[in-house]
Amino acid sequence: MWPTWTNAVVFQIAWFLCVLGYWPIAVLALLVTLLIHQKYFVEDKTEWWLILGFGSLGVVCDSIIATSGLIQFSQSIPVTLGGFQISVAPIWLWCLWFAFATTLSHSLLWLYRYMTVLRIAAFIFVPLSYFTGAKISGSVLVYPWLALFAEGVLWLVILPLGITIAHQYWDRRVAT
Repeated sequence: MWPTWTNAVVFQIAWFLCVLGYWPIAVLALLVTLLIHQKYFVEDKTEWWLILGFGSLGVVCDSIIATSGLIQFSQSIPVTLGGFQISVAPIWLWCLWFAFATTLSHSLLWLYRYMTVLRIAAFIFVPLSYFTGAKISGSVLVYPWLALFAEGVLWLVILPLGITIAHQYWDRRVAT
C-alpha cells in the first residue's frame, strides 16, 4: 500500500497527459493510472464500481456542457440522436474523469470531514483546472464566465456526492 499522497501525484501526472488532448497518450496515462491503482491502492474490488460510476457521471456531465455550447472540447464526438445533435466528451476527457475517480477513496477521502471546505474548494479550484485544461488541450470556453460558473456549480454538487459515496464504501469495509 502506497501513501495516499502518491495517489494525488499519479492523478496530477495523468491530468497533464490527458489535457494534452492527444487521446492515445490519454488512454495510456489512464491505463498506467489504473494499473498502479489496482496494484497499490485497491483493497476491495467493489471500489471499481465507484470509479466506473463517478467517471461515467463526469463524462455525461461534460457531454451535457459541451452540447449546451458552453465549452467546445477539442476532439468532441458529434452524435445525432433522433435528429438532435449532441456533443459527446472526447476520449481524453473520459480518461481524465476515470483517472480522477481513483482519488475519491484515497487522496481526497480526508475531505469528507470538511464538507464546507470541499464545496468551496470545488466551486473555486475546479473551474481553474478547467480553464487551464482548456488552454492546454485547445478547447474553447465559448462563454468563459458562464462555463466556469457552470463547472463550479456542477462540482459543488458531484464532488461531495463522490466523496460521500467513497466514505460510505470505506465505512462498510471497516464494519465487515
